[in-house]
Amino acid sequence: MATHEPAVRALCEHHQEPDPRALITRLCQELLAHQPTEAGPTPLRVLGSVRGIRGVRHAVLASGSECSGLLVPQDGGYVVVLDEHDSPGRNHRSLGHEIVHSYFREVHPGPPGAQEERLCEIGATELTMPADRVAALMSGQPEVTFEFIAEVASEFNVSKGAAARRLVDLSQTPVCYIVATLRRTKQEEEEDRGSPTLRVASWACSQSWPERRPYLGLSIKPDSLIGQAFKARDSRVGRGDPAIHHRCGTYRIEAAGYEFVWRGAPKWQVAVLLRA
Repeated sequence: MATHEPAVRALCEHHQEPDPRALITRLCQELLAHQPTEAGPTPLRVLGSVRGIRGVRHAVLASGSECSGLLVPQDGGYVVVLDEHDSPGRNHRSLGHEIVHSYFREVHPGPPGAQEERLCEIGATELTMPADRVAALMSGQPEVTFEFIAEVASEFNVSKGAAARRLVDLSQTPVCYIVATLRRTKQEEEEDRGSPTLRVASWACSQSWPERRPYLGLSIKPDSLIGQAFKARDSRVGRGDPAIHHRCGTYRIEAAGYEFVWRGAPKWQVAVLLRA
């Protein structure tokens, strides 16, 4: 068996499955079968009760962390604590994430490591946006657009970002989803120098996307279509080079700049769809 974190190894050994990603996907699909849903959000509180989760409450979580939920042991079961400042869509996905943690806690006391967290994200995606339901919606949609992303986000009660990543991952056409914001490089942060520039904060691409090198951290020219959408906080559509450093090419570009509040503080980002 490949080298895994103790909790991941324990879960794989318990279920006699060497592939942890395949195992988590299977366990989540089996859980979904307890309450099949043909429309609307997955009834996570019902599924959580199957996993011993006896309640969900909201509280203020650590402002300086990325933590959006906690699985707390209580009276032989669990209570999930969600961040009260998060949106309903983010809370819904966070609940799915914590449900998946319950599989690991059955076989190992924790605390969870980075590999377990990644697997819980995979499981949360399957629980909140089951692959078969998403594929059925995509069958009548020729390509991923921001309009379609918004429809899927509403259908499953998840954030637009989560919906975009799921659609891109399952898409049969070449498409890349990018989120960029003002940030410094890791070295600049460590040395406390330089000014923030527009850089890729996260990205996802379909299996058929022609560029396989990563985009994370790459800078984007401020006078580009993407940079203009970020600055104006509006939507722009065009065709050409996205002006991402070291990633030249000609694509159809759809960019949407927007402001949002993250735990009480205003943030600005630009979401981008690149289609070959």
